[in-house]
Amino acid sequence: MKGPALTFRLPPDHRPMTVAGRQAQTLALLIQTGPQGFTSGEASPLGWARRTSDYIAKLRAMGVPIQTTPERVADATVGRYTLAGPVVVVNPGVSS
Repeated sequence: MKGPALTFRLPPDHRPMTVAGRQAQTLALLIQTGPQGFTSGEASPLGWARRTSDYIAKLRAMGVPIQTTPERVADATVGRYTLAGPVVVVNPGVSS
């Protein structure tokens, strides 16, 4: 795997899954921000979050429960991403 990696489990089966690179950083950020979550605009200054919606889509395809809540900012509506269910970190090899 390329870049940082994060191993986690999802209820109910709890089989370990590992993500790497931007998906690992995005999942770590979702866990770190908790119920507050984050928008693409908030993640972008971190320097690596240029395609947040793509990283989120790939995590969702793996079964990670991610909620998107529309949020009004200035003259636009953006999505705020939060975890919608438990994620158990097995190996937190990432810092966001």
